[in-house]
Amino acid sequence: MKNKSFLKYLISDIFKFKTEPDGIGIHESEGGLVLDLHIAVTFGTNIPAVAESIRSKVQFAVTEKTGIPVLKVNIYVDDIVD
Repeated sequence: MKNKSFLKYLISDIFKFKTEPDGIGIHESEGGLVLDLHIAVTFGTNIPAVAESIRSKVQFAVTEKTGIPVLKVNIYVDDIVD
């Protein structure tokens, strides 16, 4: 498996984070990766739509750039901000 720091950097780059967030977990599973992403959303946001968009974008980008299949992307909403 590629270096976990590289994968965290890649995910951070997808969403243009200025620093590497602590809210990214990467777990190696049989046949690929399982990613855990912890996010905050704005009050009134359509959470299921945002989560599905993130899931799809991350899964595609990580698999395309690393060649490692992403089996699952778990999205955790940790905060709702005003």
